[in-house]
Amino acid sequence: MTTAGLRHGLASPQPGTPAGQQIRVLLIDDEILVRQALSRLVDHQHDLELVGAAADPREGGRLAAWTQPDVVVVDVNMPNGGGLQALHEIAAVAPSATAVALSAYTDPGTVVAMMCAGAVGYVVKEDPPSTILEAIRDAALGHGGISAAVGGHSMDALAEALGVHGQGEVSELEKRQRIEQVLTNRRALPVFQPIVHLGSGRVVGAEGLSRFEDHRERSPEEWFKEAHDLGRGPELEMQSALAVLEAAEQLPSGWFVSVNLSPEAMLDCDIAALTAVAGGRALVVEMTQHSPVGDYAVLEESVRDLRSAGARLAIDDVGAEFDSLRQVLRFAPELVKLDQSLARSIDVDRSKRELAGSLIELARNTGSLVVAEGIESSTELASLRSMGACYGQGFFWNYPASAGEIAAGWKGDEDGSSRF
Repeated sequence: MTTAGLRHGLASPQPGTPAGQQIRVLLIDDEILVRQALSRLVDHQHDLELVGAAADPREGGRLAAWTQPDVVVVDVNMPNGGGLQALHEIAAVAPSATAVALSAYTDPGTVVAMMCAGAVGYVVKEDPPSTILEAIRDAALGHGGISAAVGGHSMDALAEALGVHGQGEVSELEKRQRIEQVLTNRRALPVFQPIVHLGSGRVVGAEGLSRFEDHRERSPEEWFKEAHDLGRGPELEMQSALAVLEAAEQLPSGWFVSVNLSPEAMLDCDIAALTAVAGGRALVVEMTQHSPVGDYAVLEESVRDLRSAGARLAIDDVGAEFDSLRQVLRFAPELVKLDQSLARSIDVDRSKRELAGSLIELARNTGSLVVAEGIESSTELASLRSMGACYGQGFFWNYPASAGEIAAGWKGDEDGSSRF
């Protein structure tokens, strides 16, 4: 919505309604100029009463609970969960209020997401003030409507989108706001899995992982993939890594801690921030295989910066992805992490032993130490130790758990025997 357009609407106030029957309006928009322009527009209408203006869904929820508005005008794209979160907050505290969505988006998916979440009207920020006022008045009567600006998409397209939404598909808007909510509220929960020296049985470090509140329904991999699909992957990875290192303060000081970063995230990685949070603790960055390497030359610079800052490199999931072998040869990492699929039943699977043996020999030739992931039994452990794997991790020792739980479970093993 342009403030110039709103100013044009101030010259023709609507006829007033009888006293006590004004439509009580709450505004929620994070852009201060839009919020001020909307406030002035509503204030100049005799039949409307502005009861509050909020900058985000949380503040909007508090104001809605206090003022019990008739109509709430909700911006679609805001911090702290956006319009979908605002509609959720309003429904919880002011169930009699109706909502009008206000957006710069005109795609069917966004329109459908907001309408399905409870908005009865949908207007676009470039609509004339008269259209916005009409939507507010219609909403007060329980009537809905969609801006003519959405007309570029046929009603058939909207109906199709509604059908898809009804079958459980999630719109792009819902994904965007779900990831925004996780980032804003720092909802990546750090957990750790010990890394054990196979010769001595002593813990030398721990891999930091991330879990999310609904991790039993949606895996961490799904969360990170969704963030990457929306262009927010490196941001979520960095935030998760910092959360891991903050929580690692509870672990024994002699342990190293590893964090996971994709090649894409490593290109944007603030290594100074990671090492600052790690303090004096040895830090390992595990390069994951969840996204391809775009430019090896640029990535090599990032690896050099990482090592210059005192951190070490590990290549994750070696043996599961062909590109991981190329990375081992190119970067000569301090640690090579064998994919967990190799450890499973390696004591009785000759082909797995042959492949793992070749990878361990490759690591030895590049000066890398091997961590075998996914060890679940004493016989798997014995096989990998006899083949020359240096370290191991897996359910045989511990499921991923909080730093406090891991530290308590390994009490007395503070000194470790890490070469890092």
